[in-house]
Amino acid sequence: MSNFYLRVEGEPIPWSVSKIYRHGQKKNPRLIAWQRLISLQAKLKHMGDPWIGAVLVRFITIRRTRPKSNKTKWPIVKPDLDNYIKAVWDALQGIIYVNDSQIVHYERGPRKVWATEIAPPGITLEIERMEEE
Repeated sequence: MSNFYLRVEGEPIPWSVSKIYRHGQKKNPRLIAWQRLISLQAKLKHMGDPWIGAVLVRFITIRRTRPKSNKTKWPIVKPDLDNYIKAVWDALQGIIYVNDSQIVHYERGPRKVWATEIAPPGITLEIERMEEE
């Protein structure tokens, strides 16, 4: 089995539907920059070909900056956790695995937490290529 661990610092940007203009679709430029940062750091750590076969997610944590007006313990605010994760999985496609449809299991559920001085905004994840039996 092969493991891949990645920590990327920066304010996470959720996946969002592209806006459609008269001359075609346009993705959110902040999302594009966030996904490029994830992809670049993944390419620096993973030198091989994209994995083929099933992928297990050991964990993924999304750390957001807490707005000054929010005093809650947990980030029960929009956008949804799923949208942050989709942006990450799309950014790793073609680098770590061929397609994010290869993700078949989460060992621990994804988490969205507030960033701290010790753990600044960003993502931390570990995924593993599963053995074919």
